[in-house]
Amino acid sequence: SWRNDRERNGGGAFIDGGIHKASVLAYLAGRPDQVYAVQVPSGISGRDAEDGMVVTTRSDSGVVGVISHTWSIGKPTDRPWVTVSGTLANLHFELGHPWLKIDYGDSQETRSMEPDHRGIPDMVLEFRRSIEEGSTPAMTGEEALDDLAFVLKAYVSVETGLPVQLSGPSDQA
Repeated sequence: SWRNDRERNGGGAFIDGGIHKASVLAYLAGRPDQVYAVQVPSGISGRDAEDGMVVTTRSDSGVVGVISHTWSIGKPTDRPWVTVSGTLANLHFELGHPWLKIDYGDSQETRSMEPDHRGIPDMVLEFRRSIEEGSTPAMTGEEALDDLAFVLKAYVSVETGLPVQLSGPSDQA
């Protein structure tokens, strides 16, 4: 399949699905200025494409992010999850679920959120609406290019074994 062909899919698991996690990280913590990535050992024999990466990022303000994305895990969770650790609290949520867990250390709370709209039909309808109304879509082309630049720099880091700088908006490898 095209997913097992490094040339046809652009690299592997990280460009295929990890790009969405890169987008969530940038949304929550801001666009990082440095990325360091390590490819995980393949869990699927005969794979031509990379099937997992652990990526660490750092921003100018010192915010550190970690993404772990792979096709080769024992038992996948129902939905991707996100944890944000800070000095005042820790946040946890699962993408697509309408709740946010907040742990303050000495107490916890769960907040209900508006239901998330997921899936390709809703995304296409939102994009179509933005064209018809002449409004900015939820995901702009510039943001998408920034996410792609992040992913491509992660692949450069894997190849060199070194952290790689992200130059700025729409920085492409």
